[in-house]
Amino acid sequence: MFLENIKRSFGLDYRSLSLYRVLLGLIIVIDVLYRMPDITAFYSDVGILPRQTFLSEFALPWSFSLHLASGSTEVLFIFFLIQLIIGLMVLFGYKTRWALLFSYILNVSVHNRNWLINNGGDDVLRAILFLSIFLPLDKFFSVDAARREGEKSEAKYVTSPWTMAFFIQVFAIYFVSYILKDHPVWRGEYTAVYYALRVDALVNPLGHIIREIPWFDTLTTIFTIFLEWAGPLFLLLSFIFLKHWWIVRFLVVLGF
Repeated sequence: MFLENIKRSFGLDYRSLSLYRVLLGLIIVIDVLYRMPDITAFYSDVGILPRQTFLSEFALPWSFSLHLASGSTEVLFIFFLIQLIIGLMVLFGYKTRWALLFSYILNVSVHNRNWLINNGGDDVLRAILFLSIFLPLDKFFSVDAARREGEKSEAKYVTSPWTMAFFIQVFAIYFVSYILKDHPVWRGEYTAVYYALRVDALVNPLGHIIREIPWFDTLTTIFTIFLEWAGPLFLLLSFIFLKHWWIVRFLVVLGF
């Protein structure tokens, strides 16, 4: 029973994986649409970082980018259009594994073309896209599932080295984030959210309201650092709660 709980706690429900695929596809599509208006400015040879300058001054060793094949806005637009179509394939679950593979390649490519405008979210996207290639994300809510309608499976969840790797990846992202939050604004003053909401370029109208409530800023700072410490641990060790492991996992996800 205990070993079964360990196995299940490192497993992933096929329906959850399929919902994850839909949301991942949405992120890919929205990211492409968000970048498209800036193709000329950030990726072409007439923008702020032409290929020659990038390769001589900013290129990283062992990195590759298909987007360096051309500095033309028109050609680059075709690259982004292909990436958009592949993102839609992920979203709707058509040729899912191949779509995930090519989506990963194109995301790495565009991120390496001008890494100066990347952020932490781009790093996370590349990491989870790579792991997603090896996960069964098309069992539900997908064109692939509809095409193999006659195939039925009794299994409700999957446990494999790749599901464990996925858990460890999520654990690493948040737990390392917790370790790096060693500044007094996080541990001692609890003013990190207060200062973050003062960055007007990033704050939306709701943020303008929240930042005027000092006790709420303090509370959310404490909650954030606690969750980044406890959440990954509870997620990774949910098997110790025996038959209630799924409740623990649900509460962790809800908390985040």
